[in-house]
Amino acid sequence: MKRDNWPSFQELDAAAIEIAHAALMDGVGIVAIGGYAMLYHGSDRLTLDVDFAATGDIPSLPHLKRSRRGFHTLATNGVHGDIVLRDDLLHYQAIETAIYVNYYNIGGPLPVARKEYLAAMKFLRHRLRDLRDVTWLVTQGRVDPSRVMEILSNTAMGLASGARAADRFNHYAAEALAADARDRTKHG
Repeated sequence: MKRDNWPSFQELDAAAIEIAHAALMDGVGIVAIGGYAMLYHGSDRLTLDVDFAATGDIPSLPHLKRSRRGFHTLATNGVHGDIVLRDDLLHYQAIETAIYVNYYNIGGPLPVARKEYLAAMKFLRHRLRDLRDVTWLVTQGRVDPSRVMEILSNTAMGLASGARAADRFNHYAAEALAADARDRTKHG
């Protein structure tokens, strides 16, 4: 089903709970990532779907389409879900250290990636919208850049050189903070 409009926050929440519950019932580790996790951490950016990192396949969910990184699914309310199947340390630690949010109005708990892990994943993904999210996390003081660098150094070996990724993140964070300071000075 193709949506003609943006899903509401309530629809995103319901879809996220449904997908997370299916994974947990199938014995699969899972954590919310992407734009939906950014909303949890205070961002106001819009998203059309809910993204998750999972430790394995989730057989009880419909598999609409396979992707290079996992598969796409559809919640019963029509909201799309993207399931990223990764077997690297960064994603396992994001799942292991997840924040569990209880949504009493629709069920729960829902595992959400901690903001430092989210920043590390988005930085390594390196798409424009992900880098904008990283910039927001850094300039709004939502993450400690040194903690993100530590996570990258310790976990990014299979994805990129951990030390190189941490150095690149340090440079990126410093540039984002400097640009934010210039903007604040210019606009008073």
